[in-house]
Amino acid sequence: MKNNEINQITLKLKYSTDEQSKTRILEYIKNYNNVLRFTYNRLHENKDLKTKEITILQKTMNNIFVDSHFKNSAIFDSKSLLGKEKVIFGGKKLFSEKCQNKISKEEFKIKKLRPIYSVGESPQKGNRKFSIVTENHIIFKPTREEHFLLEINPSKNYQKYLLRLSDLATQKKIPIDFKLDLNYI
Repeated sequence: MKNNEINQITLKLKYSTDEQSKTRILEYIKNYNNVLRFTYNRLHENKDLKTKEITILQKTMNNIFVDSHFKNSAIFDSKSLLGKEKVIFGGKKLFSEKCQNKISKEEFKIKKLRPIYSVGESPQKGNRKFSIVTENHIIFKPTREEHFLLEINPSKNYQKYLLRLSDLATQKKIPIDFKLDLNYI
């Protein structure tokens, strides 16, 4: 394999957790989206901004309780959106439904949220904010004090992938990126 080639496997798994955890996860998703949109808009205004400059701008935001890891992940996420011609958060179809009053304002606000993105890090056992505990459980750790157990029900094939990913991450051999919305990881 050449150095510039990337082996990437994408797994999309439905998860379940208690209602209190879901509510708290929604708060994290909303905060992450505020940082993401702020970061995207700064990069859209000036594509030449360096990561350090964006980080300084992010510190001016008020009432945001996501940590620096999520802020840095928002920079990666924003840069991936920059190549697109016109970005409508939530998508054109959802925006159109909102304009035609097919969905409520509250429903639109929830559906337009992008998932939390956490960039993987090999030295941090795959990812700083997520851990694959078993083939049926993943832990989301937004802070040191707050951890959420996400219960998944993957197929046998996905279970093998998850166990292998967990093993490689524990050995600090691979980074694992995670995205988390209200229904899927």
